[in-house]
Amino acid sequence: SFYDAYIRAICSPGDTSIYTGIVTFNTYNQGYFLDWDNSCPSGGFIDISSTGTSITLNDEDEYPVTLQFPIFFQGTLYTNATIGNNGALILGTTTAQVPAANTSMNVAPNGLYPFWDDSASSGNGLWFQTIGTAPNRKFIVLWDKDRVGAGGNTIRFELIVEEATQEIFYVYEDVITG
Repeated sequence: SFYDAYIRAICSPGDTSIYTGIVTFNTYNQGYFLDWDNSCPSGGFIDISSTGTSITLNDEDEYPVTLQFPIFFQGTLYTNATIGNNGALILGTTTAQVPAANTSMNVAPNGLYPFWDDSASSGNGLWFQTIGTAPNRKFIVLWDKDRVGAGGNTIRFELIVEEATQEIFYVYEDVITG
């Protein structure tokens, strides 16, 4: 939840101090910017290829998704997203485009980019799933795709967002394409 508050310092009875504000805070215990480390999620790589929703995307396609819990990212709460074939999740829209080239990172929309590169429509698949029970659910997107120009070698990686902590993990199982 987000809260806006006005603050008034009362120094003595009858004080005429003015209110100060708006002070904004949230219950996600996050600031507006992210910190990073190399820790792994508690469950490691979670294979959802047999339990998740399978998405069939052609080259350069995207898929809209309504999130089962909100994701707090860079000071904004998001409830929907676009999953792109090219290894990205764009937050706050169901109509985003995830281009093949990641050369324009400085103009990329708010999103999570675990392996933004040109992926082919071939490969084993693309899945998403929310697992667990509130408030400890995990939103997972698993890409198992052929990388364009990689001679048919697949890349297998996933994005995991934990509901309770709002931690975001990029987990790579196989990204060797040479």
